[in-house]
Amino acid sequence: MNPVPANRTSLVKMIFLTGVFFVLLGIMFQLDIPTVQAIGDSINTYIIERQLILQNPREEDAVKQGWIYYNLGRYELAGRLMEKEYKKDCNISALYCLGLIDLQNRRYEEGLARLETVAAESPKHVPTRMVLGRAYYELQYYIKARQSFDTAVKVEPTNEEARLWLGKTYLQLNEPVLARSMLETVTHGREAVEAAALIKPK
Repeated sequence: MNPVPANRTSLVKMIFLTGVFFVLLGIMFQLDIPTVQAIGDSINTYIIERQLILQNPREEDAVKQGWIYYNLGRYELAGRLMEKEYKKDCNISALYCLGLIDLQNRRYEEGLARLETVAAESPKHVPTRMVLGRAYYELQYYIKARQSFDTAVKVEPTNEEARLWLGKTYLQLNEPVLARSMLETVTHGREAVEAAALIKPK
């Protein structure tokens, strides 16, 4: 009997191993331990962390890295990195992220203080005004919420979300005429649906 050529043996092994891989993959999907998505997320997180350790990134890159951590929900890692960058050069983006992290962790006083600093330094940054406004609204500081949303509307008059929240705040301040006039300007998307539900019939 002629021996099997080496390249054919390698091909058989490769086909066998591929088959084993797909069988294992099928078992993983059936048992959901762990899912492919979870493995992918774990690998991506590992890569991000290793890049941070190996790169010794420039300041602006480190801030971007901090935002990646924040968007992944890794608030502790994001906070450590942003704190370091803010101490270096008072980076306003780092301070904004730190304020958001504080609010996520229910450290309301610290978060609001940081975001107020951001608003003072970047008065036309509407996202800061919106976050502040919603935080004040949830804490029932309606006068401060109105100030934040009013500023957002002045900076971006076409911002439907800002007009909706300003209208809602007027309602909480028992100013129905102002609330109605503001809510009637909200005409697009899900904001318009919510605004319409809040407007009482005349």
